[in-house]
Amino acid sequence: MNLTEKGITLFELLITISILGVVAAIGAPRVTQAFENIQKDQVLDDVRYIEQSARTYCSRSINDCEIGDVLSAEDLAEYMHAIDQTYNLSVKRVGRTSYGVYYAKAGEFSFPFDEKGQLLSKEFSPTSSSRNHVNTASASSIPESPGDPAVFPDWESGTFGVGDRVSYNDRVFEIRDESGIYVSPDESNLQTYGPFQEVEINNEFRVFNTYEAGDEVNFQGATYEMRHEGGNGVYPDQSYAWQEQTVEWRYYNVYESGDVILHNGDQYEALHYTEGVEPGTPEAAGVWQNLSTEEWDSNNIYHSGDVVLYEGIEYEAQWWTQGDNPAENSGSWQVWQIVE
Repeated sequence: MNLTEKGITLFELLITISILGVVAAIGAPRVTQAFENIQKDQVLDDVRYIEQSARTYCSRSINDCEIGDVLSAEDLAEYMHAIDQTYNLSVKRVGRTSYGVYYAKAGEFSFPFDEKGQLLSKEFSPTSSSRNHVNTASASSIPESPGDPAVFPDWESGTFGVGDRVSYNDRVFEIRDESGIYVSPDESNLQTYGPFQEVEINNEFRVFNTYEAGDEVNFQGATYEMRHEGGNGVYPDQSYAWQEQTVEWRYYNVYESGDVILHNGDQYEALHYTEGVEPGTPEAAGVWQNLSTEEWDSNNIYHSGDVVLYEGIEYEAQWWTQGDNPAENSGSWQVWQIVE
């Protein structure tokens, strides 16, 4: 029996085989791509898990974990499980609640790398990233051990694009706009809203860097958070646009109603928005409430039922009062009544 008896010519058979071959050729890359995406998803899941483990580690007071510190796999071993231990791993604490994760192995899908396989930065957080920041890393782009600095190419005019990180005079800069492609990052070209941002500096403040609300920096041993962009180009201890992250009162900090701080050993609560008013001074009347003493304080505001001590005697407020001396304003129809 020949093929024509079944209604299929040799020509038709060849056409059918060709079509199947094309379909197979088209289908193969899709399968490969899907497999790659699964691998990338796994890596991204791993680094997000690592980030959460670092957050748990640093939340415990027994662990020394300052902003700028680099944590190793050994530091986090108690807090994480079920990740590929053959990967080169480190985590940098880059803010109060933000962490940059570095998780890489030559020839494998790794984080954080761009589509060209170039290392982005070990300060890159998986929280705000996607599968696009996972790629196969080359051996030359991976530091030899966790904590080693990333290696960036030397700046060269016309060679790089916006967003690229480059090395210049042993410092690392990110190109912020197109002028930085052709103008070098020397001191004369470093200014706020300028073409360059210095990076890989453990969040150390740079007066020429450009920051956004919520950014945290280290300055003179303290951590500051930017409240609004008015803090750009201004040192953090000289502007209300920066907020030092401390429980101690600072004249350059801004406080909202309910904020509690320490000053000269006493604890105070802000009664409303305030800036520059020192607790415990005459100007603080009605602004700061001293929470650390039972003694009557002329600056404090008292409400009906509040009890204070004055010269060893207890007095109870009958209604809202401020600045009324209990000894001079007690008795019938007075704001203060002696507690019997």
